[in-house]
Amino acid sequence: MSFRFKRPLFFRIPWRIIIFISVVFLLYGLYSGSYETLPPIVIGIFIFLFFDSMAQGRIEIQTRDLIVNCGLLTVFTIPLEMIVKVEKVRHLFFYGIGVRACGLKEIAVVSTTGDVVRLELRSSRGLNLFHFIPLMFEKLRLSPEDPDRFIELLKSHVREVGNVPR
Repeated sequence: MSFRFKRPLFFRIPWRIIIFISVVFLLYGLYSGSYETLPPIVIGIFIFLFFDSMAQGRIEIQTRDLIVNCGLLTVFTIPLEMIVKVEKVRHLFFYGIGVRACGLKEIAVVSTTGDVVRLELRSSRGLNLFHFIPLMFEKLRLSPEDPDRFIELLKSHVREVGNVPR
């Protein structure tokens, strides 16, 4: 079962079209020789790629694993037998969105604030931010579109692998 990340209005913007337009401006700047405009365009492309990655992100519950895929930001897998607790918590606005540290050994991979799902793991697990910066966590916050249904499905899959979450 696959869940999208919650998509507030900001993430519904057609980021890929904006990225395409930015690349066209970048190529035009290279062609015309106006190199002073290139750094902001390149920075803008990276920012737009970040937003597109969160807008296209998915959380997939498989038979034995939970897969979190945020494109360029991170892709990682958590075996379901490692999950010991699943609950809904409030993710406050000052924690931010994206891949964030929000406490001791707690990471958030969220696209919005408000009600999110927190998973507590049996032991430390890692993810690679931008596929090369390692981050370790024992608690993970996720923001699926339907947190109640996600919690229900995740708990049932975790029970099937023999671990009953609280």
